[in-house]
Amino acid sequence: MILQSPEYEAYCVEEFTADIYLLQHTSSSKLKIGFEATVFIESIRQKVEIVHMERQITTGQKAKVKLKFVQYPDLISVGSRLFFRNGRTKGMGTVCGISKIPSSIL
Repeated sequence: MILQSPEYEAYCVEEFTADIYLLQHTSSSKLKIGFEATVFIESIRQKVEIVHMERQITTGQKAKVKLKFVQYPDLISVGSRLFFRNGRTKGMGTVCGISKIPSSIL
């Protein structure tokens, strides 16, 4: 349960869209669908998986990706900054869209 102001637009989501920038990645491969990493959004630390992306990227490139929380839905808002990592792969970005869970399920 969460207590929040009605003006604060945060929603419990399983999937969300983000604009990401890849800071560091192994030189021999590209980031692609199915990649899993730990994401940090405000106080959230959870594993996510890339389920859709515009194109494969490597170090220093940007892309819009759709991410899915692996363990459980969490509360995020559009405009939140994020950081992700997996081993030596690191990146950052911004949440630009969310897929709300219908209130009938909650």
